Amino acid sequence: MQSEHWTSFLHSISSMVGTFVSILIIFTLFSLLSRFLNRSGKVKMKFQPSILPDADGNKECLPKKAPIILQINIDGVIGADDLSLAEVESQLIESQIGAFSNNRVRGILLKVNSPGGSAVDSDGIYRKLKAYKEKYQIPIYAYVEGYCASGGMFIVCAADKVLSAPSSVIGSIGVRCAFPFLNVHKLLERWEIGSKTIAIGKHKDHLNPFRPWEEGEDSDLQNLLLQSYNRFVDVVALERKKLTRELLVEEYGAQIYSAPDAAKLGFIDDGASEYEKALRELAQASKIGKEETYQVVELVKKKSPLQELFRTSPLLSGRIKHEIQIGSFNTSPIKGIAYLPLDPYF
Repeated sequence: MQSEHWTSFLHSISSMVGTFVSILIIFTLFSLLSRFLNRSGKVKMKFQPSILPDADGNKECLPKKAPIILQINIDGVIGADDLSLAEVESQLIESQIGAFSNNRVRGILLKVNSPGGSAVDSDGIYRKLKAYKEKYQIPIYAYVEGYCASGGMFIVCAADKVLSAPSSVIGSIGVRCAFPFLNVHKLLERWEIGSKTIAIGKHKDHLNPFRPWEEGEDSDLQNLLLQSYNRFVDVVALERKKLTRELLVEEYGAQIYSAPDAAKLGFIDDGASEYEKALRELAQASKIGKEETYQVVELVKKKSPLQELFRTSPLLSGRIKHEIQIGSFNTSPIKGIAYLPLDPYF
């Protein structure tokens, strides 16, 4: 009887190993085939186009010469995997090649629902959008449905016009570290626990949580945040004409506002709009005639079934996801992004 159980166990193990090896072989073959095809001289496209309804709800595929409005989704935490500077830059590059060649993109609509994120990525996305707009002489509009706070506000400063649903939340012109700094040296002393940090280099041991902090120890970090903050304020004051540096620093600060109030103050242009209205106004600004048909397109990242399997399976990826849900709220405001405590965070 024990021999039968042992044989069955070995058979199960060998089946699992065989399945795993088969998947690896198939994945390797696909990778080799992909590399071979890429050597043919064709540009490897990271995204594929997905057709969206226009302002009248039409979603049919139009001829290749039809003008395009490109929708870029600023959705989620800025700096996360699908909303990084690199991802948006790749979309902008691919919007001028392949089926998009010959300047088919006549305007960009930023669809925004973001609470903010990385200062570096927010600034970078803003600059890339501005450069694209100036190079190809096209308008950029933004439509907010949800949040347009902090880094989201930084990015929409690249838009010629910002429209929003009335229920949206706008503002928060400020910068902070991603996490608070904690000091536990008194707690350690109480429990008679000693610690030693080994560091070489002046200031390398700054804000060590296991010893008392010295006055001015955070001066370099404060200077870093101040530079990020000044850059943020300067951009908003430059692009949003009703807002001045004095108002942003002395009065509005990092407060958030309802969309109608934000429109009155000048953070956005229209605080009681609909998505379709934003599309119609952008089409008009893009010099697309009222009787002319146009295609609304977003670029979606290509993912093969095998890549998705390796990405989502804890067994194959070696990653186990830990997440605590409280009602509809996620306890982590920066899901999908790793910050050091000193990273400037809008």
